[in-house]
Amino acid sequence: MNKIIFYVLFILTCNNITYNETAFAETIHSDLYGFSINIPDDWSKRKPTKSWTYLVYANLTSGANLNINLMDAKGFSSIKQPTLEQIFSPYYEYVELIDKTYETDSLSNIDFFKCIYRWKDGDVKKQFEGKHKLQYYAVQWVKDEKLFTLTFTDSERSFSKNIQKFKNIANSIKFHASNGEYWEGKKILVDEREKVISACEKGISSRGFPYVKVQKYCECSVNYMTEIAIKYTKNQIKKMAKIKGKDFIEKEAFQKCKHHLE
Repeated sequence: MNKIIFYVLFILTCNNITYNETAFAETIHSDLYGFSINIPDDWSKRKPTKSWTYLVYANLTSGANLNINLMDAKGFSSIKQPTLEQIFSPYYEYVELIDKTYETDSLSNIDFFKCIYRWKDGDVKKQFEGKHKLQYYAVQWVKDEKLFTLTFTDSERSFSKNIQKFKNIANSIKFHASNGEYWEGKKILVDEREKVISACEKGISSRGFPYVKVQKYCECSVNYMTEIAIKYTKNQIKKMAKIKGKDFIEKEAFQKCKHHLE
């Protein structure tokens, strides 16, 4: 695993040349890997040429591109576990690390490693970039024992102008449960939504609240519970239930939506 992490960065470094087949930009929703990312309209989809590359987009105006690569990370649960030397092994001494930070997604508790780097002048830089002078913004995370690396590649001259755009795209990443990991309640909340709302309305109306208020409360409450069911795996929900209590989803939904009954 020590070298696999760097290997992802390396192949992203080399993926800045050309790809075939362009298409319109889109928002990517991956039910298989449990995340989504927003791609702006001025980025065009390209055809990956490597089996480990999940997607490739290029900005034909600026010349920048982005890749998401996927590698096995068995035994790892967080990107915070490997050291920087491991992440860039065996080329750590040739890397000029300009900026780095670790962040945690507040909803999923998934850790990110974000860095800006370039290669130091020398044979390694020439090997990876040829005559180009490039700079990189990389975002890594580990989910379900898989390592994801999102890398933006741009010229050193244009990088400072485009870095905020890169960060905006990276910050659009959202996580949800992968296929087969959803909480059992998700199917009822999604597939039988109207029945769930109807049952809620019947129960709340029996307490004497006006029907108009009950309608708004139940729609808000079911929406919140559905959001939780989609965002978290059944194992995550079980862990939260141990801490917050068995009925924490219903209780949180009530706290969030009770203003509709006032």
